[in-house]
Amino acid sequence: MKTVTPYTSLRMALTGKGVECWDPSTMITGRHLADQLKRAIGECEACVFVATRRSIHASSWCPAELGALWGAGKLVVVYVAEADISEKDFPPQLQGTLWTSDANQVIEAIRNNEPADDLPEKRKGKEIEACDGLTACSTRWKNYTSLVGVWVEANDALDDRPFSVCDFVLASNGELRFEGYSYNNKGNEYYKWWALSMHIDDLRHRLSYIYGTEKVDETTKDEGFGCITLGWDGAEKVWNV
Repeated sequence: MKTVTPYTSLRMALTGKGVECWDPSTMITGRHLADQLKRAIGECEACVFVATRRSIHASSWCPAELGALWGAGKLVVVYVAEADISEKDFPPQLQGTLWTSDANQVIEAIRNNEPADDLPEKRKGKEIEACDGLTACSTRWKNYTSLVGVWVEANDALDDRPFSVCDFVLASNGELRFEGYSYNNKGNEYYKWWALSMHIDDLRHRLSYIYGTEKVDETTKDEGFGCITLGWDGAEKVWNV
């Protein structure tokens, strides 16, 4: 008897309820994998992350795809397929995300196209207070100070570009974007970077984005993604990220 994988059993449950699923077998041999995945992400309405030990710890593609989905503002539903997995095992961009082990809950969340309020397991985060005008946040490697319309980042993880300044702007299509430069140790423009796609989750105080970048005076471009979540520390009176 052939063993049915968690992915296969969940896919069967989804298609059985009329939920259309992307079929990896439709990818075209000989074409760039990243481009085909990017196209699939753009066309999908939601993503179900099947949380297994392999998908969390052994896959190099899953974290990149999840970051791209967050940056595109897509709904991500976490389906925990192995009983010994808990939220602390989730990738960083999924920390605090509603999750379930019930396929019916997954189907309901997708049909509503928003996180279901009645998922049985969910993280209860601290209440986040509002802050106007100035926000200061810190992590192990980065400090962020954001004024209205401006993002300033001091970064001691990269010795060749210790800080960046970006402006938030409205693109011609009305969407919010950012664009700016990273600066070298002499204060000269070193890398240009800009948002290709970004999403702001007001409820979770989270900014996710896909960005493009190129070194000044060079034409080779690269892409990446980021996800920043803010939390208010009432004792220290600071925002943490």
